[in-house]
Amino acid sequence: MTKTRLKKATKTVYTILKQITRWVPRSRPSRPNDNCRVEQKNGSILRAWLGETRLDDRSLEPALHELARRLSLYHNLFVPCKKLLSKTPRDKLHTSYKHAYDKPKTPLERCRESGLCDARRIAELENLRDKINVIHLVAKIKSLVKTVVDNANNARGAAGLAPQPLASRLGV
Repeated sequence: MTKTRLKKATKTVYTILKQITRWVPRSRPSRPNDNCRVEQKNGSILRAWLGETRLDDRSLEPALHELARRLSLYHNLFVPCKKLLSKTPRDKLHTSYKHAYDKPKTPLERCRESGLCDARRIAELENLRDKINVIHLVAKIKSLVKTVVDNANNARGAAGLAPQPLASRLGV
């Protein structure tokens, strides 16, 4: 099959699928590498909690904003992370490295220790952290994730597409 015939066949299949269902391609035609621009960074916190579920329904936007706000509180106030201090090669070929990390601290603790942040703002955030019940916050985050994924799958089902599984992080 020649290149022009293949393009015509692809275009025909695309128009037929568009007429039959509400099928939406993941990227622009002839641009297979622009998914990061269509959706979101793959390594982001929100994507880690939601999994690879396709989120192209505008009605999910308020729930996603609320989820992002609560995830920001959770990760910045309660989740400690390690900071890389040094990376030294173990052998002459540099095939493996020895990583040295500092003690795990939350971003709020790192900000307080750096001395670069406003003391009043740090006091507000510490007061907020003391008021928040982390168990209830995580439960609300899991509830929002389940709601978003269920609504996204309902939209996929209405479009005639197979539902996608819930993120494994939830343990549901």
